[in-house]
Amino acid sequence: ATCGMGTDYPVYRVSWYDALVYCNLRSMAEGLTPVYSIGSSTDPAAWGGIRTGSGGKPCGPGSDDPNWNTVNMDTSANGYRLPTEVEWEQAADDGHSYSGSDDIDAVAWYDGNSGSRTHEVKTKAPNSAGIYDMSGNVWEWCWDKYSATSSDRVGRGGSWRDSASVDVYFRGDLYGTERYDNRGFRVVRKAD
Repeated sequence: ATCGMGTDYPVYRVSWYDALVYCNLRSMAEGLTPVYSIGSSTDPAAWGGIRTGSGGKPCGPGSDDPNWNTVNMDTSANGYRLPTEVEWEQAADDGHSYSGSDDIDAVAWYDGNSGSRTHEVKTKAPNSAGIYDMSGNVWEWCWDKYSATSSDRVGRGGSWRDSASVDVYFRGDLYGTERYDNRGFRVVRKAD
């Protein structure tokens, strides 16, 4: 697949672990209190490298990194973080099958209209809260584990290569090491 590149495209090929690093580094750069810690450190440089497979590709299916899975989230911190699954759903759900409409083509890039690639953000209609692209384009990482017995993480929103999963209520279980061209994220911050 050919993926879009540039400042108007969603970020993609980002693992769940990569998203945590981004959140803390951006928080530190803006003088905010980082949300995530491993051990006693909020500095991603002290966490060790993200485990990858050959050629810098993510570990295979079912793989994760036990050290990184010990990450803690400080809910009192004012820095950037991934939304919880509940927060994501509250932002996306406006009473329609897809975020913003019951007409999938009006609000989502999915396997039926994407041409097998990502698209620029804000090219489909927003939902009632004015938020774009919560259905389709790229899966969005959430903070939560998929289940109590799994280290897989929740992805929401579906992507350009999916159809049924762009429904507001569909939950994806994604390996934290995955860096695919249909995996991205959106950040949130604690209200001041």
